[in-house]
Amino acid sequence: MRNLLGRYVNRYEKKHRDFRHYAMIVAVLALVVFVGVNWRLHDKGISMTSDYQCGLKEHKHTADCYKKVLICGKEETDGSEGHTHTDACYKEEKKLTCDKEEHKHNADCYDEEGNLICDKEEHTHSEDCYTTEKKLICGKEESKPVKAHHHTDACYKKELVCKLKEHTHTAACYSNENADVEDKSDWEATIPTLSGNWAEDIVSVAESQIGYEESTANFKLADDGETRKGYTRYGDWYGNKYGDWSAMFASFCLNYAGISSKTVPVNSGSTAWITELKQKDLYKTADNYNPTTGDLVFLDTDSDGKADHVGIITGTETKDDVEDSKVTSLTAIVGDSNDAVEENTYEISDDTIVGYCALPENPDEKKDAEATTAEKAEEEKTTEESTKTVKSGTDAESTTAKKAESKSEAATSADSVTEDKKVTSKESEEAALIPNAEADTTAKTTRTRKALRKSSRSVAVQAVTNGIDFGQYIDSATLQYSKDNGSSWTNIKNNDVIDKNDMVQVSLKYTIPGGVLSTENNTITYTLPDALKDFTDSGKVFDSAGAEVGSYQIENGVVSISFNEKFASANATGSPIKGYLNFSSKADKIKTDDNNKIDIKFDDKNEINFEIKRPEEEKGDINVTKSASNINETDGTVKYTITVSSPHGTNSEVTLNDIMTNITLDGDIQVVKEGQTITDGIAITKNSDNKGFSATLPKMNAGEIYTITYTGKLPDDLKGYNITAKNKIEAKSTNTDNREISSEAEVETKFKPLITKTGKDKGNGVIEWTITVNKDKLDIGGWTLSDEIDGVDLSDREVQISPAINGSTTIKLPYTFPEGSQETYTIIYTTEHTHDGWKNITNKADLSKDGNSSGSDSAGVNIEGKKNVYSKQGTGIELNEAGETITLNWNVNFTIAKDTASGWTFTDTPQNGQYFTPAQIANLKKELDKVFGAGKYTLTNDQNKSETENWTSIKVTGNEALKAGTNISFNYQTTAAKPETNTTFNNSGSFNNQWFGGNNEYKPDDYIVVRKVDANNEGGGSNTSHDYNDGNIKGLLQWEILVNFNDEVRKSNKIIVTEHLPNGVSLSSLSCADQQIFIWNGDTGTATIWFNDRHIQITATKKSNNEIEIEIPKEAYEGNHTSQIAFKIAVTLDNADSIDWTQAKVYKNTVTVTNEDNKELGTGEQTQTITNNRKEDLVEKGCKSVDGSNNIEYSVAVNKDGKDLLQDGDGGTLTIKDELKYEHNPNDSKAKITLVPDSVKIYKRNVDGMKGDLLASSSYSYTYTETGIRGDWGVGDDYYEKRINTLTVTIPDNTALILEYRYKVDGVVGKWVNPSNKATLIGNGNSLDDGNKDHGIQIKESSAGADIIGINVYKVDSNNYGTYLAGAKFSLYKWDEEVKDYVIDKAYKELVSDSMGKIDLGELTHNQAYKLVEISPPDGYAMTEGAKDGYYFYIVDSNTSKYPECKPDNFSGTLLSGGQTVYYPNTKRQDYTLPETGGSGTLPFITVGASLMGFALLCGYSMRRRRGSRVE
Repeated sequence: MRNLLGRYVNRYEKKHRDFRHYAMIVAVLALVVFVGVNWRLHDKGISMTSDYQCGLKEHKHTADCYKKVLICGKEETDGSEGHTHTDACYKEEKKLTCDKEEHKHNADCYDEEGNLICDKEEHTHSEDCYTTEKKLICGKEESKPVKAHHHTDACYKKELVCKLKEHTHTAACYSNENADVEDKSDWEATIPTLSGNWAEDIVSVAESQIGYEESTANFKLADDGETRKGYTRYGDWYGNKYGDWSAMFASFCLNYAGISSKTVPVNSGSTAWITELKQKDLYKTADNYNPTTGDLVFLDTDSDGKADHVGIITGTETKDDVEDSKVTSLTAIVGDSNDAVEENTYEISDDTIVGYCALPENPDEKKDAEATTAEKAEEEKTTEESTKTVKSGTDAESTTAKKAESKSEAATSADSVTEDKKVTSKESEEAALIPNAEADTTAKTTRTRKALRKSSRSVAVQAVTNGIDFGQYIDSATLQYSKDNGSSWTNIKNNDVIDKNDMVQVSLKYTIPGGVLSTENNTITYTLPDALKDFTDSGKVFDSAGAEVGSYQIENGVVSISFNEKFASANATGSPIKGYLNFSSKADKIKTDDNNKIDIKFDDKNEINFEIKRPEEEKGDINVTKSASNINETDGTVKYTITVSSPHGTNSEVTLNDIMTNITLDGDIQVVKEGQTITDGIAITKNSDNKGFSATLPKMNAGEIYTITYTGKLPDDLKGYNITAKNKIEAKSTNTDNREISSEAEVETKFKPLITKTGKDKGNGVIEWTITVNKDKLDIGGWTLSDEIDGVDLSDREVQISPAINGSTTIKLPYTFPEGSQETYTIIYTTEHTHDGWKNITNKADLSKDGNSSGSDSAGVNIEGKKNVYSKQGTGIELNEAGETITLNWNVNFTIAKDTASGWTFTDTPQNGQYFTPAQIANLKKELDKVFGAGKYTLTNDQNKSETENWTSIKVTGNEALKAGTNISFNYQTTAAKPETNTTFNNSGSFNNQWFGGNNEYKPDDYIVVRKVDANNEGGGSNTSHDYNDGNIKGLLQWEILVNFNDEVRKSNKIIVTEHLPNGVSLSSLSCADQQIFIWNGDTGTATIWFNDRHIQITATKKSNNEIEIEIPKEAYEGNHTSQIAFKIAVTLDNADSIDWTQAKVYKNTVTVTNEDNKELGTGEQTQTITNNRKEDLVEKGCKSVDGSNNIEYSVAVNKDGKDLLQDGDGGTLTIKDELKYEHNPNDSKAKITLVPDSVKIYKRNVDGMKGDLLASSSYSYTYTETGIRGDWGVGDDYYEKRINTLTVTIPDNTALILEYRYKVDGVVGKWVNPSNKATLIGNGNSLDDGNKDHGIQIKESSAGADIIGINVYKVDSNNYGTYLAGAKFSLYKWDEEVKDYVIDKAYKELVSDSMGKIDLGELTHNQAYKLVEISPPDGYAMTEGAKDGYYFYIVDSNTSKYPECKPDNFSGTLLSGGQTVYYPNTKRQDYTLPETGGSGTLPFITVGASLMGFALLCGYSMRRRRGSRVE
């Protein structure tokens, strides 16, 4: 019985022991849940007891937020097979068509005598009497087969109709950006009165800030999404409201202690600040410096070896057992210490102390103290009271003489000290009287201040408002003068003499180090030398991206440049500024000595002396200009015109001396005055060598002008050479003071050489070269042709020549032409190469005789290697069934050179009007599926069109990486309108920005002479239509006349094109070959163009009956260099305002081509139907150049009446697509045009047409892209490109708006750029454009510019380029030629985009390949596609001697110019998060955790009681 009871008890105890274990486990788990949930969700799961500050409603789009819109454009149908009649559908029937009666004579037809008495003709029907007709018996009508179609999901698209924005509350939604915000007056109210002693004042300012805490209600979240960075007054003052603020606090104290940043620079970062202090020799390391009160101490509070906090030392302690009064500890006021301003004590030996900034003494105070000491000694004052009196008085006088404005409030408050300092009042007074007083060293510890009172002055605190003197930061200062009112400038050298009426330009270049400016003090000033104090100017300052960054003013001899807040803030955080300023005035404004001489000294490095001619009474001047025209390269002649003028007259006759180089006089010299040829009083003597002349003109009265014309001609031995002919004219006379006055001018004329060269890559390592010699058909007997490739002579090379010489079509290089060689010769040959990678191969041909060169011509061919790494080929053209379009076949073949990450792109942009039909798009997808696999790529187009529409471009984006060596090959087709002449169809593609192209040749059977097309719709055929108010029309009808040079045309001596204009129109303009507009003199117009390798003049004549005759000379089409010439004609409608537009108007234009014998060679016609639907109120554009910059500002008025254009009633959105097109020519302007950052602004349009309120940025968005179609030639790495910049802006409907934006134009100064711009309004599937707006701009030097050094990289939202993204992290790598790879650039190991999204790259090396790698995206955004592989770029510079090229052989990155802007987009990340604000909060989690804990405790308590009862 006892054993049974024992077993029962044991089982009972075991059961409850296990229960206790389970209870303990539950308790531990509950504790983990309770603590973990509270920690993880203490920010994200904030309770609903707080109020949201974001102002947005939490919302996520559901199916109800969208509506389905049918986009397929098809009607539903079951389809039909269709029917085409065949022979089975007909039954043949014979029909008698003979009108004769069948009759055969019988006995009744004859009389008894056998005579025929019948009046009928004997006739028997034969086959010829019948016709066979087919009768339709099938009972069906012919019809085309109709494919069945039933709408599927693919036929619809989802369109957002919800007006709410998607938003999920986060911790950031609780920040109140208006909480705790202060302005300047708020924080300046806390600043105490200053004494003028820097050490004392900085401590006083710091002490006044103790207890200040960063805001907990106004904050931003850090990159981790949790850490809050609160607002502070110090960050607001510095320009970084939510930044780490310890260094900004110390900088604040320096500023408000009146210590200039020139003396002690300021910064927002501790580490960067140390670097600047070292440059000023103010930084002291911790191991060898004895700090004192007022110094700055740099602290490492997180033990990572770098300074992260800065404090103001308020006191030091020494111990009597430490020799040399070595400081053993210090007390400092530190900002951002536990999120507040605190006073802390640090041991000197503590590793926390990194170093110090030794605060210098106030030099003004030192001078005042010395003056006071001298006066005290002189007056021999011995009592303390007398000393104070003398000191106060002398200080006042000395200070007034030096700084009256800042020391006018002298008072006695300087004797007051803080009570907590361990220096007694008596010691303070003694220290004030005795500057060298020593501290009591007998005490165990003595707290001292270096700031002993040396003055009783009180200085009221004030921010620096007069600006920072940037004289010390000037890199160069130059003077230039101009005699042509600023068109050209010449440097002024020492001892130069210039005229008082010359323009003088001052050019200053400067570099402001990082940390000099602040948002509070954003102005720099410079006092000009006294001689320039009468110069005045003002204007705006632009950065290299074209953005306005400040303004400047020159007045009273002071240059003042003020930067805007963003620009100053960037400098304040450590970014240097490199800038320049050019301003000018008449030389007469420069102050000189009595001898009209001046010595201008900017600084020790920039000084110049010169003389200005300005006699007070002298009068008289002479001006001369020269020009060249009517250049005839065949004859080697040129017409010169000299203009001699004298606005104020001369005192004597005028002598002229004309000097000619490489050219001689040809014919007579004519002198014209007031329209009349004159000889009286004119003496002209030609030089003996005929290379110029001398002449004498009579004394000139004020305002008189002489015009002298004559012809120059190349000597026979120079014809055909690559010659530059120069002609210089010098004019001299005297003024009323008998001082010599003079003027000169020179003109150069270039004559083309006898030789030209081209090259073409044939692929597979073969290059075809073509040399054309003697295009002017001169006698080149005795001339020798030689050739070289990359500097190596092609000796003994046999080449083909046409036409044959002496019966042979083969010659050997070098080759000497025999006497009588007077044809134009074409030499063709091929060479091979073995290069595997990209290379530019240069071939130079030279024609010379007796050591004299006629000139040479070079051709460069860029090859991509014998392996054809990138290849595109046209594989044939097919004429489509209807005969109106053609199908072009293409093959793409390339090999992946290196491992390529996902996100790679292949783009294809066909030219010449090609497009992809829906069927061709579907076939292309099948091809791509075979190559990459279905679903492993994305196929899109630039027009956002569906696959049921025609595409004009394609873009393939890879979803998977590609291995090096992978071969990619696929075929596809495009469609184009059938040309009527021989046409080369081009097609350019790119793989990750590596461009390559190919072509297809089309040769029609019917080669017509002339064709007329609609200039605004070239592919529209013979009949097109426009609205009178369409953008490309705007009341102007335009036709293009295409004249083709076939064999019959080439036999003619001249051809005449007769344009028959329709009735009701008048000629507006006529242009030729897109080069030259005809200039009209009465009814005769002329245009001189460069065509067929020569200058050609074409004449047009207005005839009666609205006809225009254009005469084309034989020089335009002889030879085989050209095949077509084009003319464009524009007309206006007569009395357009009174036309009845109830019906469309039809305008038919015809053209006829005849030869000199009036034989018709061809005709053409084109008809345009014009309606007038009054659409001009929807979109209208204007543009203008921005003064003082190379900016073009565009303004687009949209929906002037604020109509509901979408007619949906719910306020949808419209799209403005703006395209700017221009040509980048590396041989000319080198133009690069970029959107100016932050220039896109949208305003509401007032009823008066003026700008109203700025539209909120949340109401619109925009994106921006730059694309280019690369040509087949370039200069080095710089290629010819046709470029398109596309700005796409989404705007609200129902609102009248004005859109403004700016483009910056960069390039060669003096060159003209003519961008074309078109804005298109898109909505509800419809579009309307305003036509192309052409606006020429001449590139010029801006008056003032400033850049945060380096290229401009902006991080933006991919869906809205107006949203700049802060917090993106990057690293920069550069190509290392030794290791043959990209290595980290230590100076840019970690870059972070600022509040404007800008990434500070500094001044990068030109001709150096770089790779910018995104390390982490901005908060809330996904990594950019391909970011891990990096953004490769290269800043091109032609000065390769200064900047040697350093890049990989196969470099395929982006080519940039210095200061260019790059936009780097990121896409918002779709996050899936735990419950956050607006959800259940933390309360449910806390409740569950607490319940589990309570249950566990209850179980434990219950078990304890039971165990106790059992024991009992």
